[in-house]
Amino acid sequence: MCRLVGALSLVLLVGFTLQAQDARQELARLEGEWKIEKVEAGGISATPDQLKELKSVTFKGNTFTSLAGVAKLEGTFKIDPTKNPKTMDLMFKSGQDKDAVYKAIYSLEGDELKMCGAELGKDRPKNFDVKDKKNQTLMVFKRAKS
Repeated sequence: MCRLVGALSLVLLVGFTLQAQDARQELARLEGEWKIEKVEAGGISATPDQLKELKSVTFKGNTFTSLAGVAKLEGTFKIDPTKNPKTMDLMFKSGQDKDAVYKAIYSLEGDELKMCGAELGKDRPKNFDVKDKKNQTLMVFKRAKS
């Protein structure tokens, strides 16, 4: 019995260590400024003028800063790259949604970041298809050139 408990403890410890390592590597890949390329909700895409207003999001460590027009939103975020799809929770520290949690999924491939999130208080999206989902928003970002 003691051996079984010891073995299970070791398996759990290794699993948690690998998950933490995956998260650290993913945080490093996310770090930097990302320019908005596309926003879509309910089959409707943002216009080029609306995209210019949205500007960018910057990730550093576990914090983010989003610039939209003259507004600057800040907060922290938490990711789980072991889920499928990967999950991201953004917690706002400023603005009208202060202390709210925005539940999203994300995909990070090279210099492209896709995020799909639900309205505050709604369930996390299960996929990136927002065509018929008015309470979900898909955002596509490209890494800003230095």
